Amino acid sequence: MQDKTQRRSVIDPVLLLLKSRRVLIALVSLGVSLIVMLVPQLAAFHSELLILVMTLALALIGGLSLEDAVIAARQTTNDADLRALIDVTVDAIMDTILQVDETGWDSRNVEDTRPNHTPN
Repeated sequence: MQDKTQRRSVIDPVLLLLKSRRVLIALVSLGVSLIVMLVPQLAAFHSELLILVMTLALALIGGLSLEDAVIAARQTTNDADLRALIDVTVDAIMDTILQVDETGWDSRNVEDTRPNHTPN
């Protein structure tokens, strides 16, 4: 299936999709939900069981997504030069933001905010 000329346009993507753990979990939860809906003895518990099945399925799919994200994050290279450039840039931005004009913080330059009790 590695050779692109040998790929089947419809079957190969479907087979790859069915190999996905997320798709398998979704299909199994759909099957269990259908069974719950079709069994008349479970009619009193339909909504609770469906909520339980969907919650478990979503938790499993979310866990698999988180696991894949952690694996992808670990596979990235840590470039020390890039980190140093980011640190220098952040320091420059913080210095610019925190740079204070000497007269800007002088209390003698602050307006008097007390009411002057003069009529408008």
